[in-house]
Amino acid sequence: TYFIVGTTSTSGSLSVASISNTNAVSYNANTGALTAVSVVSSSDERLKTNWVGFNKDFVSRLADVKHGSFERISSGNREVGVTAQSLQKLIPEAVVENPEGFLSVNYGGAALAAAIELAKEVKELRAEIAELKSKIK
Repeated sequence: TYFIVGTTSTSGSLSVASISNTNAVSYNANTGALTAVSVVSSSDERLKTNWVGFNKDFVSRLADVKHGSFERISSGNREVGVTAQSLQKLIPEAVVENPEGFLSVNYGGAALAAAIELAKEVKELRAEIAELKSKIK
């Protein structure tokens, strides 16, 4: 059994933390990278209520979210992602603001919800194509 160990300090910084001798989970404070073999979120339906679906124009608006590769100012590393500000306009629940006013994105939740909406649209388009093909014959 391994436990996450946290430290607080008034001087210096934690440069690397690891909770497993197999590096199943590690954190590099120099880059801000948290690495894990698997990330699992609590998602049992019995823990959720008041479901609200996305608007019909969700997929169209998803295409307008600012995305791509960028250079992170703090580290100089090239990364891939979206801007929290542009995603917040579409899925405000996927964006969290910290006490200093900086925004973070729940990438896993947003990506899964977007993939499901895209799958629904593909399913509808396939049905429409099949219907059109049947009329041609």
